[in-house]
Amino acid sequence: MDQERSTPEAERQPTTDALPAPSVLKEEAKKNAQAAKTGQGKNQSGTDFQTSPASSKNRSILQRIWSWIRKGTPSTDWLIVLLTAVISITSYLQWHEIRSGSTDTHALALAANTQAQKMTDMSAAANEIKDAAQNMVIQDQRIADNAQKAMDASIALAHNEQRAWVIFPHKYALVDFAANGPITYSAGFRNIGRTPADAVQAIVRAEIVASRNEPSLSYEPGTSNIFRSGELVPNDDEPPQKLQARAEHMPIIISSERLRRIQSGGEYVAIYGQVTYKDIAGDHWMRFCVEVNTAEPPKRTTSSTKMRAV
Repeated sequence: MDQERSTPEAERQPTTDALPAPSVLKEEAKKNAQAAKTGQGKNQSGTDFQTSPASSKNRSILQRIWSWIRKGTPSTDWLIVLLTAVISITSYLQWHEIRSGSTDTHALALAANTQAQKMTDMSAAANEIKDAAQNMVIQDQRIADNAQKAMDASIALAHNEQRAWVIFPHKYALVDFAANGPITYSAGFRNIGRTPADAVQAIVRAEIVASRNEPSLSYEPGTSNIFRSGELVPNDDEPPQKLQARAEHMPIIISSERLRRIQSGGEYVAIYGQVTYKDIAGDHWMRFCVEVNTAEPPKRTTSSTKMRAV
């Protein structure tokens, strides 16, 4: 019986591995707190430990702050604080990014402005080169035009030196008139050029004109004579042809009164006409007009040319 009773008591003895009772833990915590004031204490296993006054003071301050926060701050306030902190951090990061971006944008704007200025300078230089090229083209064109003009002038000079020149010699302007008789005059042409004149044709008229007036220089039918020659060789005097002044297809008969006006200078006889011909340089024409106010006897000549009244 004694052995059976001793067995439950042995079972009630605490082993070294069993957890201490709550009262023991509470008593140990009080001792540790008391020891913390003096800098000495024991850990949970019972081993003595010492803490420095500074670490104990800091730990006490932090514990009091944490206890105050945990007791006086609800969970919703913690959430608001957390969100506010997140928003603040995000705002700061955005501000920093915007500031960095604005700095980069300003640098890009300066670079773009510099590039635009360079492009403007390049455009101005290109325009100057274009203007210079255009001026060169204009100058070259002017030089080419001047060269062409010089060549044309040289060709024209050569043609003028070698071409035929048909004239009406004044020595052929001989007029003969008498009272109550017709007016007769001589007409002929000469080639003073260096090459022959071909297809020579002329129309000639003698007109009585008042001294204060100009001849009409017209060739109405019945007033003129036609001169034709196949060829006039250079420096060969073509014998003049004796013709009659005409009006309305009839010879002009001069009266005594009109003869006195001509001899006194109140009227004069105008011999005029125009000539066309060809040569190595092409087609040519010539006009002439001679004023005669004295009577000279015509020279008797023969001519191979033909003139006919028109």
